[in-house]
Amino acid sequence: MFLLKRNNILNYIMGTMLLSVAMSSAMAEDIDCEVYHSLYHDSVRIKANYHLIMADGSGVFMLNGSIESDNKIYPLSRDVYFTYRRQGGNGYLFKNKAIQKKPLDNVPEQVFTAHYPAFFSEAEKNITFNFYKEKKGYVISFVSTPLFYCNNS
Repeated sequence: MFLLKRNNILNYIMGTMLLSVAMSSAMAEDIDCEVYHSLYHDSVRIKANYHLIMADGSGVFMLNGSIESDNKIYPLSRDVYFTYRRQGGNGYLFKNKAIQKKPLDNVPEQVFTAHYPAFFSEAEKNITFNFYKEKKGYVISFVSTPLFYCNNS
């Protein structure tokens, strides 16, 4: 009789621990962070702020800044709405659902697409990012190349 009660208690404790781990890992997917990004490539200079918000399987990636190309400066201001799902370990598969290009954004598509993946300019495109939790944010990488450090907002 004692053995049966002991097993029930152990099962209860193990079940509670597993539920707690499952809930904390689901909450780990909620991300709200910001990045300041500078890129210098030949005659192109990108200076932008990115704000990434994701929770419950959907999110938005807000891009605001400027792109200088051939001595012309173009404002960059667009929001990319997406759904996502965890893809084992630290990977997240994002699927673009809509792009809201603000009236201020006049970056020529040829300039933009030369420096950003199609996910940021074409609807229904996928991209996979890896997220590595750090003390105050995330290191975000594309394939195996670190892209940026995203500070918690």
